[in-house]
Amino acid sequence: MTVPTPVAEPKNPLLSDAWYTRLEYLGRIVMPALATLYLALSSLWNFPRGAEVVGTIVALDTFLGLFLGYASASYDKSNAKYDGSMDITQQSDGVKTFLLNLNGDPNTLLDKDKVTFKVQEVPPV
Repeated sequence: MTVPTPVAEPKNPLLSDAWYTRLEYLGRIVMPALATLYLALSSLWNFPRGAEVVGTIVALDTFLGLFLGYASASYDKSNAKYDGSMDITQQSDGVKTFLLNLNGDPNTLLDKDKVTFKVQEVPPV
C-alpha cells in the first residue's frame, strides 16, 4: 500500500455554508419582495420617496449579489465543498489503487444526504 503525497492546504472560503445560504435568501427573496412591496404601497398610500427607497434597496441588493458572487468563487477555490478525497495511484505494473481519505470523523457523514469527494491522481512513491 502506498502513502499519498501531501497536498497543499487550501484556503478557507470567505463565508460558511450557513451564512451564504442566509445572505442568498436575503438577496434573492427578501430584498426584491421588500422593494416591490414598498413600490406598490407607496403609490397606493402615498408613502414618501418611493423611487428613492426602492432604488436604494435595489442598489444594496445588487451589491449583495456581487459580494455573493465573490464568496461563491472563493468557495469553489477552496476544498470546503469536499468531504474528503479519493487518491488514485497507478503502479508501474498498471494496477491502480484507490485510497479514500475523509476530512474528519466518518460518523458526521451519517447526517448528510450526499457526500462529495475530490478525485486526485497521486504519483507512486
